[in-house]
Amino acid sequence: MGIDIKTIGKVLQEAGKIELYQQVLEMQAKMNEMQDSNYELKKENRKLKEDLELKNSLEFDHGCYWINRVEDGEETKEGPFCPHCWDKDKVALRMKDLGGGDYHCHECNLYIDIN
Repeated sequence: MGIDIKTIGKVLQEAGKIELYQQVLEMQAKMNEMQDSNYELKKENRKLKEDLELKNSLEFDHGCYWINRVEDGEETKEGPFCPHCWDKDKVALRMKDLGGGDYHCHECNLYIDIN
């Protein structure tokens, strides 16, 4: 059974208990602040977990970063991702495949030949 703050506030207001009514309003405002803070903390926690999962799945090979994923028992390798952008800003930017083992990062203009 939940407490209906609005009903409590209305009863207090109608009963002339203005001081108690104001305390209920303050309590409601604090609860709203706590809910907002809780939401932001959960969002930040989810982002940190995603960042850690990405960091743990990166592997450096042939001068680039690759993401190792396991789906349905099958391992796949995604990438390559720019080593400069990851090392500098922790941003995993997929490099453009120019063919023949040549890759280019559109962000920092790095070219890599993985052959």
